[in-house]
Amino acid sequence: MNKLFATSAIFLSLLATLPAWGQTTVIRRGQSEAERKQREERLQRQREEKARQAAEKRAEEERNVHEAYLKVAARQKSISDSLERVKQAKAQAAAERNVTLELKTRGEVAIEIGSEKNYYYDTFIGDDMRFQIMDHEVYLYSGNSKGDVIIPAHVTYPVNNGKSKRTLDVTKIKPMAFSKNENVVSVVIPNTVKEIVGCAFKGCKNLEEVNISQSVTDIGGGAFSDCKKLKSITIDEGNDNFVFEDGILYDRDKTRIISALPSVVQGNAIIEKSVAIIDAYAFAGCTALSSVKFPQNLSKIEASAFERSGLVSLDIPNSVRRIGYGAFSYCKNLATITLNEGLQEIGYCAFQGSVINSVKLPNTLKTIGNHSFENCLNLKEVVIPANGAKIGWGAFENCKELLKVVVSGDNSEIGWKAFMDCRKLSNIEIKGNTLVKDGAFEGCDNIKMVTETAADGKRKNVKLRKEWLK
Repeated sequence: MNKLFATSAIFLSLLATLPAWGQTTVIRRGQSEAERKQREERLQRQREEKARQAAEKRAEEERNVHEAYLKVAARQKSISDSLERVKQAKAQAAAERNVTLELKTRGEVAIEIGSEKNYYYDTFIGDDMRFQIMDHEVYLYSGNSKGDVIIPAHVTYPVNNGKSKRTLDVTKIKPMAFSKNENVVSVVIPNTVKEIVGCAFKGCKNLEEVNISQSVTDIGGGAFSDCKKLKSITIDEGNDNFVFEDGILYDRDKTRIISALPSVVQGNAIIEKSVAIIDAYAFAGCTALSSVKFPQNLSKIEASAFERSGLVSLDIPNSVRRIGYGAFSYCKNLATITLNEGLQEIGYCAFQGSVINSVKLPNTLKTIGNHSFENCLNLKEVVIPANGAKIGWGAFENCKELLKVVVSGDNSEIGWKAFMDCRKLSNIEIKGNTLVKDGAFEGCDNIKMVTETAADGKRKNVKLRKEWLK
């Protein structure tokens, strides 16, 4: 019994030494209060040291990132400065460049002053370029140059049968001068050139860089169309005749679109409200362009403006009076078009080779140009407007799915071979006084019925006239 009491007393004394319930401090066997505090202080110092080291590491990393950024920024500035120096050097080279030419072909004598003869359209060659000289003006006629091209500011050429020489400024780049030259990578225009005529660089598939000088005042439609790799056009700061934005080259007031770059203009395009004219070949070859929203004050869509583009559908505003030659030709995805009232003329070959399946022609339409809908292989029905219209030669030639034609107005005219080889065409309805030219339906072997409606509204079926078929 005494042993039991002694054991209990020892147990109770040990129990008294344990911490209160919920207390987290752990006192090791044989550890005093002072030692415990020292240990906690040491642990606290270690935690603070780790935090300090982590903060220093983060600060070091931030300094490294900032230094790396400054290095990249400095390198980019250096590259930018280098590019600017290269650009200035090229411009300076163009300004100072003088190419000596030799006579290639002689034009007709225009004027003789003393012993000097002035010829029209003498052609000279030099540095893989051809130049024409007329009335003391030098035009760059064509170029077979490769790589980085610096167009000369001046040329020196022989006169008086080679007895003397003359130096003149190059002032104009003629149409198609570098067209389809796939070897040109960059072009610098010298400060003597005043005009770049339409399609001058059309189809230069490897052209990546163009610099327009201060002197250029006129650039023709489609000058840089179908240049697949061209992503920007640099315009001299002193030239306020043009604006380049979002892959489109405009005139100063943005009333005219000159060229659109296929590598930039893609998907759905919205034309600026200020635009009144879309120049020839402006969007030609923009195969990634699927739709375009025209402004309501648009008045002209010039020749081949959207030729071979990727347009799927089309809505022409009622402000447009004329659609130019081949404007939407060979748009292989163009299935639906809306032509609103106000349109008066559809130009030659305007929709040739597209896949239009339906079209409503407005009552204001007066002329459907030659071959305008030729080879529209999905077109099934055509209704000519009530106010009468002239249907040009071959306008609907080879529309293989065309079943029905309705000519609904007085004073209409169906031109020679207008519906040639529309072999499924079976029903023709002619209302009012319509002139049908010989051969209008040549090759239409499936026509079963021709219905004529007189001015009083009476309808009658008539035989197909033989002269319509040949």
